Amino acid sequence: LLAAEKWYQELKRSGAKANPTTVPKAVPATFVTLIDAAAQQGNLSVAERWFRRAQRAGRDKCNYKALGALTNAAANAADLEACEKWFCWGKQAGIECRVEVYTNLIKAAGKSGAPQRAEHWFQEALSAGIEPNVAMYTTLISAMKTLSLDVAESWAEHAMQHDIIPNIEMYNALIDVCTRQGDMARAEAYFSALSTQFQPNVVTFGTLINGAAEKGDFKSAEQWFLQMQDSGIPATTRVWNTLLKALTKADDLVRG
Repeated sequence: LLAAEKWYQELKRSGAKANPTTVPKAVPATFVTLIDAAAQQGNLSVAERWFRRAQRAGRDKCNYKALGALTNAAANAADLEACEKWFCWGKQAGIECRVEVYTNLIKAAGKSGAPQRAEHWFQEALSAGIEPNVAMYTTLISAMKTLSLDVAESWAEHAMQHDIIPNIEMYNALIDVCTRQGDMARAEAYFSALSTQFQPNVVTFGTLINGAAEKGDFKSAEQWFLQMQDSGIPATTRVWNTLLKALTKADDLVRG
């Protein structure tokens, strides 16, 4: 983000010295890139600052891509109120709200622990004529982790009924909901289904290790870890910490 802002300032400085007919100006993509850089860090205040600069720079700079990047920043910051506020502003300003913006609203609701609100925005997307894609369904399924596994599975079925082919991200989302709901048997069933179509990745194994860790089941966590290593997938720091958490929790249960 700092590097992106640095080069933006370089762009402005070089423009100030150039011939007026060749001045490099900030195009819409410039602001989108800066807003998106802030979004990746979950830095909503910086994303909003650049979005307001885009507003001041002219209507063409503040387009649907900029709005998508801004609502993504709000979603990553788990700020549902801000995400909804900017969505409403975009609608009033006549900016096209595409599938990415509605997906961000669903993500913001899920991260805020408001699964019913996530469902509301999915229905709003349908009412607006948006055609849901696999990313939107996956985000919706993930948002159900604090509500119900049955509801999450019903949305997965809804996706398939509408010709959406599950990808590895959707399977990972279902496994995550299973582990959050404490149903490791169903998580393992989804792992088996995933494995017939895709190569499980570090997210897949990390989710299963964490699910076992939360139950204090170090043996299962270790087995998943070893299977991950056998698959040639290197463990991240987060996965190592999760495995240590499983060991600590299991030790506490034995003592306790």
